[in-house]
Amino acid sequence: MFEKMNIDVGPKSQWKTATPTSYTMSLPFYLLEWGHFIANKDYYTGRKNSNRFLLFHTLSGCGSLTYNNKTYLLSANTIAIIQCNASHHYETHSAEPWDFRWFHYNGTAAHIYYNLYNRNDLYFHEIAPDSQEADLIRKITSSSSEYNLDKNLMISEWIISLMTHLILEKRKNALQDSPLITEKLNNAIDYMSEHLTEKIGITDISNSVFLSQYHFLRTFKKQTGLTPYEYLINLRINKAKELLISTQDCLDDIAANSGFTDAKNLIYNFKRIVHLTPNEYRKDMSI
Repeated sequence: MFEKMNIDVGPKSQWKTATPTSYTMSLPFYLLEWGHFIANKDYYTGRKNSNRFLLFHTLSGCGSLTYNNKTYLLSANTIAIIQCNASHHYETHSAEPWDFRWFHYNGTAAHIYYNLYNRNDLYFHEIAPDSQEADLIRKITSSSSEYNLDKNLMISEWIISLMTHLILEKRKNALQDSPLITEKLNNAIDYMSEHLTEKIGITDISNSVFLSQYHFLRTFKKQTGLTPYEYLINLRINKAKELLISTQDCLDDIAANSGFTDAKNLIYNFKRIVHLTPNEYRKDMSI
């Protein structure tokens, strides 16, 4: 890891660190460093090749963040999250001190949540000072350095709750801008459900809601997190599960009644997604 810094911060600033144990590193999230800085005009940090993530929450003042050759302003009441492998530099940008809470973290779920939050580019979230997200960040960045299992589990739960709130709010804001598109995509899902056993493709689905294939593919994945094909396969898998549990039909019949071409195609997709064969699933669910 390459790092350079000038920690020009006020006396009321806090900075804590921890060395995670093996069980800590198996949790969805864990802290590495965290604190609350009141950063003066000469404060800066530059870093790259660090296997961790960093969340900023600016309370007042303003910071400047250069990340992936782009420069962003971290203004009051905003949140930003970066992956520290990439080269980055941040510093005080305003005449008044940059007052911000921050924490470095990692965990088994860290990459997944980061990609959901910053899908294409850095996303800047604005939150109210008395919001649930602000309260969670305050709890996380006020944590003691005393590490035990109970404390680690609580911190992991706080970060999960924070990330979930941020991602859901981001998705809500994005979808509010296009209620008509949301309605069309819901209609597309209804069309897939109604024609589950038929041989349908992207053209059929997009035509059913009067959208171009390109627009349909892009907006469908943005809203659901899946391509239309992946969503259709999941619908068919769910129908196959229902038939496996509620009937004694053979796999060829279940395949036909859930939209798969034959038993071989059903087994392949079922095992790929469920990680069990249809017969293994039927046996497990019958116990």
